[in-house]
Amino acid sequence: CLPDHLHFAEVAALLGAGVHTLVVKPLTPTLDEARTLTDLARRNGLYGAVEFHKRFDESNLYARGAIEAGAIGRPLYAVVAYSQRSLIPTTVFKAWAHRSNIFQYLAVHYVDLIWYLTRFRPRRACAVGVRGLLADRGIDTWDSVHATVEWRAPDATTFVSQFAVNWIDPNTTSALSDQKLTIVGREGRLDLDQKDRGVDLVREGHPPQAVNPYFAEFLPGPDGRDRFTGYGCESIRTFVTDVARLRAGVTSPRALEACRPSFADALVPTAVVEAVNASLVQGGEWVDVADIDA
Repeated sequence: CLPDHLHFAEVAALLGAGVHTLVVKPLTPTLDEARTLTDLARRNGLYGAVEFHKRFDESNLYARGAIEAGAIGRPLYAVVAYSQRSLIPTTVFKAWAHRSNIFQYLAVHYVDLIWYLTRFRPRRACAVGVRGLLADRGIDTWDSVHATVEWRAPDATTFVSQFAVNWIDPNTTSALSDQKLTIVGREGRLDLDQKDRGVDLVREGHPPQAVNPYFAEFLPGPDGRDRFTGYGCESIRTFVTDVARLRAGVTSPRALEACRPSFADALVPTAVVEAVNASLVQGGEWVDVADIDA
């Protein structure tokens, strides 16, 4: 769990020491670094995974099942609206926020989720950003990023995803993150409000709070003792269990690559991040996403 720009060196050191490794998203800011880590893990017979916990969220698993069952027909486009409180870049990650941006740090979750839900291949991306609040506070990065990613389905038809993401929400908002995902198909649509989980807390002297007890929370178990539960925990628990199975010889890194958010699988969202970053520098020009064989 490190700043984006430190992932490569530290993960490479762990893999070099023979350690199975779980890293927070993004895997790395660049595709060359991600490919190097993927190759290093494979050469050393190790398992590397990215903590893409949205793959474990029941609402997203429901969406995946609905898409696979043809409930909305062929997916046509997706819209992602994602924002975080300004305390993230101005306080929590102030020391390194200027070395990242909101798309690379946060929207990559939904890039990976679209890849996971559809298995469509990204073809090209374009993006523009807005600067202002963070620059005024001495943090040289985008307030918001607005990106379009074009994907290609197995039948060569096109799927489009649009992202509007920021990390300058007021710190008095009712949740740390406001997240909405819409997927439209030829025969239906899926709307996922991943902030409003139907649990609200209102207290005297405090702003209203939209609670998501399904991500990571201490909740009482049947015996009355608190347990740390949620899909965020399940993501990490799955990695630890997988490592135990690897050590017991009942699975292999290659087998896990086929069904987990492995380094190899993370090459796709990393390639999209790289293309979006390039487009931001080029003022919104279309940039081809590198082909991934994973």
